[in-house]
Amino acid sequence: LTADWETFAKVVFKIEDFNKFQKMVVEGYLSKSELLEKILDYLECWARKIDALYLFASTPAKFEYEENAETPSQDMKFNLPRASELIDKVLIPLARKLNLPIGLKVGACRGVNPDL
Repeated sequence: LTADWETFAKVVFKIEDFNKFQKMVVEGYLSKSELLEKILDYLECWARKIDALYLFASTPAKFEYEENAETPSQDMKFNLPRASELIDKVLIPLARKLNLPIGLKVGACRGVNPDL
């Protein structure tokens, strides 16, 4: 849920230049609500396509659920959705819509053993 926005921009928006994607968000060509809707549509399409049995998300080791996740973060260069927003506005609504259970892997540490 920390989101690889660069890959997302390439796959969903067909934008190879990540700076162009950032500019779209910063300058308001793409609002946060439009971005969340696009994420929801993308995940719904794939969940239906693969006939998903559940939805699953991993959170980073330092993840903390933020109740007021819509408040812009001081450390974010532009206003992308936080992990808590993705849970509240994408994962849970999609699970309800498709009647699917949710799995969360809280505190995942990537790259601990790269040989695996």
